[in-house]
Amino acid sequence: MLTYNVNEWFRRKPERRMVRTLDGNVRAFLSDRYQRIDNGEIAHVALPVLAKLPEVQIVSSQITEHRMYIQAVTPRLTENVGLNDAVQAGVIISNSEIGMGAVSVLPVVYRLRCLNGMVLADQGFKAMHVGRRVEDSEQLWADDTRRADDRAVLLKVRDMIAAAVDAVKFRENVQRMQGLAVERVTGNPVKVVEVLAKRIGATEAEQGGILRSLIEGGDLSAWGVLNAVTAQAHGAQYDRSVELEAAGGQLLTLGQGDWKRMLEVA
Repeated sequence: MLTYNVNEWFRRKPERRMVRTLDGNVRAFLSDRYQRIDNGEIAHVALPVLAKLPEVQIVSSQITEHRMYIQAVTPRLTENVGLNDAVQAGVIISNSEIGMGAVSVLPVVYRLRCLNGMVLADQGFKAMHVGRRVEDSEQLWADDTRRADDRAVLLKVRDMIAAAVDAVKFRENVQRMQGLAVERVTGNPVKVVEVLAKRIGATEAEQGGILRSLIEGGDLSAWGVLNAVTAQAHGAQYDRSVELEAAGGQLLTLGQGDWKRMLEVA
C-alpha cells in the first residue's frame, strides 16, 4: 500500500526533487531549489572567528538528527541583572542539512546562576536554504564552483558572529532583564504558568516543569518566570532545548502590556 501511494503521489505531482543521502540512506526529500550548505562548511567558517573572540568558551555543541549547533560565550561581556545574578554574552550557530531549519547566527544570553541560555531569535541572522533551481548541467560543475554560490551566505555567517556579541546590544538586553526583575506576579502563579505555556507552545509536562522551577527558584517576578522557562532546556532533547531557550528570548522582547496581563491572571 505504501509503495502504491508513493508512486501515485509521484504520478500526480511529477516535480523535480532533490534527494539527500548519506551512507546509502535517504536523509531528505527536498525542493530542487534547495541550497546545499553543509555543516562542515559552516564550522569551517565559524570556528576561526569564534577563536578570536575575547576569552571565548564553547559551552555546548551537538549534531542531532536534524541540525548542528555550536554555542559559545565570551566572559569579557558580563553584566549583573541583580545581586549575584550575572549574565554573559554569547552566540549560537546552527544549520540543517536536510531542510529542517535555516542557517542562523543568533545572540545568546547565558545566565551563570543556573547555566540557562536565552536565544534571541529576532536579533540575529538567518538564511533559508533557497538557491537557484538545479539544472541538468549542474552535474558537470566542480565542487569549488558550487561552493562559490554559497560564499555570500558563509561570509554573512562570519560577519554576524562578531555582531552577535556586540557590547551595546548586550547591555540593551540586560536592561530589559533588569526591568523584568522588578515586575511581580500579582495573580495566581498556576494560572500565570498556564497562560505562559499556551503562548510558548509548551507541553503539559513542560508546563508542570515551569511551575516547579518557578516555585523552587522563589522569584515571583517576570524575570523569574522567564528563567523558569529556560530551565526546562536542561532535561530536554537538544533540538527542543534550543527551542525552549528561544522561547525565553521571545519572552524577553514581549511588550510591557502583554507581560502585565499575563502576570495579573487570577
